[in-house]
Order: sequence, then C-alpha cells, then structure tokens
Amino acid sequence: MAQPLRKYLQAEASAAKGSKQISGSVAFQSVHGLAKAKKIRVGYGFRATAFQGKNQRLNTAPAILTTGAEGPQVLFLPDRPDYFDSLGLATSSVLYVNAMFVIEYAISKKCEAGFNIDLAGLSLGADQKARYRSSKNNPGDFPEEIMASPTPWNLLLISHNDIGSLNSEIYLRYRFNSQGLVKIAYSYQFIEYTTSQPLRLGNDRFRQTPGLLAIGLAWRFKQLI
Repeated sequence: MAQPLRKYLQAEASAAKGSKQISGSVAFQSVHGLAKAKKIRVGYGFRATAFQGKNQRLNTAPAILTTGAEGPQVLFLPDRPDYFDSLGLATSSVLYVNAMFVIEYAISKKCEAGFNIDLAGLSLGADQKARYRSSKNNPGDFPEEIMASPTPWNLLLISHNDIGSLNSEIYLRYRFNSQGLVKIAYSYQFIEYTTSQPLRLGNDRFRQTPGLLAIGLAWRFKQLI
C-alpha cells in the first residue's frame, strides 16, 4: 500500500469562461501533507492570470463607501446602493501575478478537492476610455468619459477591503497517471480598475467580481512520501 503523501511540487495551467469573460492562468505550487495521515494538505505558490472581458460593468470598490466601514465587520454589513457608481468598459484586459495559498483534502489516492486564493502581487494592463455613470450626480459635475487602467497593486484583505485583482478557485482534481492530473474548478475573481482622477465621493477604484467555470491540467514534478 502507498504511504501517505508528504509533499509535492506541481505546475498547473487552467482556462476559464464566464458571461462575456474568459481567463487563463498558470501556477506553480509546493504542497505539504499535515498530521500522520497527510489527507489534509496546505501549500503556497505563485499564479499568473490573464483576464479578458467585453462590455464589462465595474462598481464602486472601497469598503468604506460600499458598506460604510473597514475591517472584518464588512462581511456582515449590507451594501449601500446610494454609494455605488459604475464604470463601463467596452473591453477589459488585465494580467495579474500573485502569491497564493492552497488547502486541499485527499478524497482518495487519485482524487483531491481543494481551495486556493491569491494573496498579494501586481497587475498590468493598458489605459483605456471608460464611461462613468452615477444617478447622484448633477449634470456636468464629473466627466462621462474618463481614462482608467488596472489597479497596479493587489492585496487580499477581507471581502470589500480587498485591493486590486485576485483569483480564487474551488476545485476537484483527478490523477490519471503517476504525474498528470486533470482539474475542474469554479474561479471567482476580483478585477479592479483605477480612474485617472477621483470622481464622486473622492472615489477612483471600481471592481467587478465574475465567476467562471474552469478546466485545467497539472503536472506533479516531484512527489515525496
């Protein structure tokens, strides 16, 4: 009988699709088994995600505006619609690279389920024209068209407190040979843009949170037992 898995190193590539959105990602991770049975595993790594969308709508991002507070309590506070404005992008394209955290459970010797989430990193993307909309503005208070670009720095905090662009997945993987695995996943992403000047309420950050279905392949370079 095989001994419990103690550690593995792995590279993975995924493709995901949503409503008018597609993304692709590549990741490298080191994962370690816990306790004697090693069925619960935790790990870390890096992931690069390329996101593209058409006719996208982004809403006001900062937690202090969307919930009226900052900190862990935003998880339990309702949204404040009167503080939401929107930014419309004909196309959006963001490349973001982040450190990530992994936790998974070995269902069997060939099947594992898990969750991963980006922690911090940076984003790249071109400036582009965006259409700004707010029902609370008087005509002429702010421009209807404004330049916007991906928020350059990414940081996982909690919910509305997050900054920048982040990827997370709930996944199920199946090992089809000694080193190869196939994956199906639900990818939940934060995509954030910053405008070239502050708008209503001094805000310049706008976010969308698409959910995409993903498939992927992984290759386990090194497995220690």
